[in-house]
Amino acid sequence: MANKKVSQQLLTLEHKLERQSDTIKNIQENVDNASKYQDLRQDVLKSQGSTINRWLSVIGIVLMVFGAYGFFVVEDKIKVFDKLVKESESALGIIKKNKELSDKYIKESLNPKSKLTEKIKQEVKESGTKLQKLMLKIREEKDLKIAIDLWKYVIGRAYYEDDKKSIFIGYFNLGYSYGKEGYHKKAIDAYKKFIEIKPDDHKAYYNMGVAYNELGKYQEAIDAYKEAIKIKPDFHMAYYNMGGAYNKLKEYQKAIDACKEAIKIKPDYHEAYDNMGVAYNGLGKYQKAIDAYKEAIKIKPDFHEAYYNMGVAYNELGKYQKAINAYKEAIKIKPDYHEAYDNMGGAYNKLKEYQKAIDAYKEAIKIKPDYHEVYYNMGVTYNGLGKYQKAIDAYKEAIKIKPDFHEAHHNLEKALNLFKAINNNH
Repeated sequence: MANKKVSQQLLTLEHKLERQSDTIKNIQENVDNASKYQDLRQDVLKSQGSTINRWLSVIGIVLMVFGAYGFFVVEDKIKVFDKLVKESESALGIIKKNKELSDKYIKESLNPKSKLTEKIKQEVKESGTKLQKLMLKIREEKDLKIAIDLWKYVIGRAYYEDDKKSIFIGYFNLGYSYGKEGYHKKAIDAYKKFIEIKPDDHKAYYNMGVAYNELGKYQEAIDAYKEAIKIKPDFHMAYYNMGGAYNKLKEYQKAIDACKEAIKIKPDYHEAYDNMGVAYNGLGKYQKAIDAYKEAIKIKPDFHEAYYNMGVAYNELGKYQKAINAYKEAIKIKPDYHEAYDNMGGAYNKLKEYQKAIDAYKEAIKIKPDYHEVYYNMGVTYNGLGKYQKAIDAYKEAIKIKPDFHEAHHNLEKALNLFKAINNNH
């Protein structure tokens, strides 16, 4: 009777241990390969598993040899098994916790612009792997050159430990750091390495597109944005940047289409309306461009670039006063907007309000003293007023800043000849 009771208890325990073993194996498949977790799994699977098997064998022998007396021995051993099961459950709890931390950290690590929450920082400090703790320190490093060297070390160490998650986190952040430092070719190489390991991440393709854009490789940028959109079809920023790249290639209709897609996804996307306006401008559809800029300003009333671009469109339509008004609005928002002062000067010139044009040019020069184009434009205005000496001085300033400024040399020669002719007649 006692033997039967013990057998039933052993059978229950065996089933419990089998379920525990299955759970361990299931988690093992999903937990990251870091050495800390590997050691932990080995402790759970080997040490405790072999201990349990060893005790099961011992119990079997005890039952056969000692009969009823064995019942009391087995009772003690069952307590040992219960302790082992509890230890196993505790170990599994640690593995689960570390996996959750790893997943959260990966998500945050692929968004270098965002600041890690204090909670994640604390969790990494308490439970993270050595590499995670190192990566946390690198994230807080302000010197990007140092960060680049440290990310390289992380990648090398992660390869050594066969830690794929840390490898791709390393490459992503290395690419980001290279990009911030202006090493766009190296940034692209790092993102390509990342994509080899994790080809389904839209952010890597997007960042690679930005790097290509910075290098002036607009078609490659477009291709990268398209890959990002394949993975994340509602990625409005990729559509927007693709529109900008098409504008650079003067493929204006494609730019408009891309901007429209961005606006479908994000209707309050003021930058997309502005980009679309630039594309309409490129097609010579100036009224449509103005309508697009107005939409951008509706969404963001302090959008100085949209006012400036609207001024350009009005200028193209010959509506110079409206252009001036738009430039003034841009300057209200951004008082140091030297390009707006320069364009406003050009619009005043068209209205033959030459003194106002000169005043606008002078404001532009105050803001940007090495603005050679403004000196040139001011020279043209003085020339129109018959103030040849002042025109000569303005052209000379333009040439001083840009010695190979051919138009300024040409106009200077004309102004000098006119000045000489007038003086000779007197």
